[in-house]
This record gives sequence, C-alpha cells and structure tokens, in this order.
Amino acid sequence: MTRRRLVVIEDSLARFATLDRLRNRLHVLEAGLAYRAGTPGYTPPATNTFLTHDEWKRRLAALPRARAVIVEPLAAVSLRVHHTLLDVDLDGAPGIRGSQK
Repeated sequence: MTRRRLVVIEDSLARFATLDRLRNRLHVLEAGLAYRAGTPGYTPPATNTFLTHDEWKRRLAALPRARAVIVEPLAAVSLRVHHTLLDVDLDGAPGIRGSQK
C-alpha cells in the first residue's frame, strides 16, 4: 500500500448470477485443497469471499483514510471479464507532507 493510493485487482462483478456463485464456490474449494496440502490444519473460509462491486466499495470506503473509491471493470482489457480494478484515494498519512514520497 502506498501513502495516498490503494489499488486492488480482484474477481468481482456488479452482481453474481447463479453460475458465477457456483464458479466462486468451486474456486474456494479448489484453493482450499491446494492450501491444505501445503499447510496442515488450514480451514477454508466458511463465508463468501467474493464481493460485488458495491460490497467492495463499502468495504474499502470504510478504511480510515479513504476519500474515494473508483470501481473499474477490466473486461475491456482482460479476457477474464470478472477481473475488476478498485482504486482507493487516501488522505495523506498523519505527519506526512505532500512533497515527501
């Protein structure tokens, strides 16, 4: 994370249809099996880990220094139409002047 911007690229859609939710659940199961093979005792999350665009906006807007959240679907530049860029504009870190990097 930088001091003024947070960029997240995530699997997300404006809304998830039934097939999207099935794909997401299968992905969670597949990833859980892979993690469990490398990490004994790993337990996959019990809740949905895939968020819609609005859910991501609410979650990221709740960050302490978030000023604005921009959601940009990447379907125009990605074969994976569910990839989404989330760009969060942050207030400057406390005690950091704008000219410092």
